[in-house]
Amino acid sequence: MRMEKTDQELVPDHEFPSIWYLLSNVIPVEAERTHFINWIATIFNTRKKMRTSFVFKGVQGAGKNVLFQHVIASLLGRAQCRVVKNEDLIERFNPWMRRAFSFM
Repeated sequence: MRMEKTDQELVPDHEFPSIWYLLSNVIPVEAERTHFINWIATIFNTRKKMRTSFVFKGVQGAGKNVLFQHVIASLLGRAQCRVVKNEDLIERFNPWMRRAFSFM
């Protein structure tokens, strides 16, 4: 997020094949995977907070935690990426959100 924007176009399965393989396992539907890649790209291109989120649900061992901890957290910054429990979301005051991105 600290790098300057460029007009460089990346081809995911050639530029980062291991991450692409992981994404293909976590998000097997190609249209959904493309939507996720575009969602991440929009964050980097606009430097604005998205008003949507992805929820990953699937079988154990699919790679959801690996994707989150090693790819998404590395891209967006570990302080901005939190794993929360359902009960944490119910509370009115959410201290885990203190360091969330503020792009506005």
